[in-house]
Amino acid sequence: MIKYPAKVDTKGDKYKGPILFNPGGPGGSGVGLISNLGPIFQTVVGNEFDIIGFDPRGVGHTTPVVDVFPFPLERESYALRYLDAPLINQTSTALSEVMSRAKLLNQLIGDRANLAAQYINTAVVCTDMLSIVKAHGQEKLQYWGFSYGSVLGNSFATLYPEHVGRLVVDGVVDAEDYYAGLWSTNLRNTDRGLRLVFQQCADSGKECALNEPSAEEVEARYFKILDSLDASPVTVHSDGISGIILRKYVHVVMFSSLYSPYRTMKVFFEVLKALEEGDGMPFYVFVAGLLPSLSCDCGSKPRPRTGGGEGQSAIICSDAHSLDFDHKAMQKHFEQLSKVSIFGDIWSEIRMSCINSKVRPKWEWHGPVVVNQTSFPVLMIDNTEDPVTPDAQKMSKAINGSVVLTQKSAGHCSLAASSLCTFKAIRSYFNDGILPKEGTVCDIEDHMFLLDKMGGSYTATSEEDKQLLDALQELSKGFRVGPPPHLTF
Repeated sequence: MIKYPAKVDTKGDKYKGPILFNPGGPGGSGVGLISNLGPIFQTVVGNEFDIIGFDPRGVGHTTPVVDVFPFPLERESYALRYLDAPLINQTSTALSEVMSRAKLLNQLIGDRANLAAQYINTAVVCTDMLSIVKAHGQEKLQYWGFSYGSVLGNSFATLYPEHVGRLVVDGVVDAEDYYAGLWSTNLRNTDRGLRLVFQQCADSGKECALNEPSAEEVEARYFKILDSLDASPVTVHSDGISGIILRKYVHVVMFSSLYSPYRTMKVFFEVLKALEEGDGMPFYVFVAGLLPSLSCDCGSKPRPRTGGGEGQSAIICSDAHSLDFDHKAMQKHFEQLSKVSIFGDIWSEIRMSCINSKVRPKWEWHGPVVVNQTSFPVLMIDNTEDPVTPDAQKMSKAINGSVVLTQKSAGHCSLAASSLCTFKAIRSYFNDGILPKEGTVCDIEDHMFLLDKMGGSYTATSEEDKQLLDALQELSKGFRVGPPPHLTF
């Protein structure tokens, strides 16, 4: 756990207590989030709050951690095999390969991390959050959770409704679908977000590297690049770097870029134009941070084992109340998702990650996430074109008294874009307990391709607004939730 302390006397009247943060995943590190962005979050919510990041059980810096690879080289070699594996619709045997890889990982979890994996499901972490709150001398939780963090927050509200102080769930997951282990409702708005990318490119003239007169023509040009990689993959070689760029890689990176399109699309489309011209090096540089590294850090102090994608799998599978899978069911799951989105081939692998999962939680709890009344209303944030969490309206009906604020933007969670409207509402909620009016829709101050509109379309009318807008832009740049190389949301 890490704390960025309030700038007021914690024993004085101005102190407003701790706010706990969860970045999603599941398995994301709250310690990592707040160690990087704690001061900026405090600028947004106010100096009167402690800003607390915590790692949920079994992941990050907790002990014991769900870590099935005792040596870094073993982990990275596994990741390389994952990187080279086909998507499930690429070959006649790809689905079987995906299922076998999931079986192997769950066998490793059962053999090497069984003790930790029994105690990391969401309900247990809700109890941990209450313990953190009480350790600070408080009785009610103040919380801001993103993506999977909405499952955690809404589950807390269900289990401990009398302990809800201020609770923001941002990028809201369908908890019923999540606890059923189905992963079937996430992609409803994904392709709509991709079409918005193509439209903004068409509207941006030469500022978009793939500009065409219409969104349809931009889309056609994009898929022509992908088709060309099927016919002739682009090779890369320079100073110790060599590789082949396949259609699959571009497809996965596009899906990842939909999580933060206002920060990535302009550069990504420049990378695509280079690919169109046969130059793969910009693509390699663009994705270099996502690739496994086989370099050896032989420093004097060993790094703590903080786990990886297996922690996510263990949490997901502990939470799911149904783990019945076979080849026919998984094929049907993929086909149904593919009717909803062109990215169904990527997303369908999440459900398959629980194949052969044998570890069950000591405290079985799988919902339902339904609350008649919380001690204070929950605030839910919903982006209109969020690629993977479109269910704030459904969950608001399940959490009685909650209010949905809609941010008119693409990207995953509110931090995908800068919106003074959204974050003034969040600040008012935490500080004054004021909820936005039902049906509130907030515009943003960003554009994917036009630089003069990237945080610059709004002219701050006060020093407070200017500081807030600067903080939002820093949060948007620093906050990263994306799927490769292991799928997360």
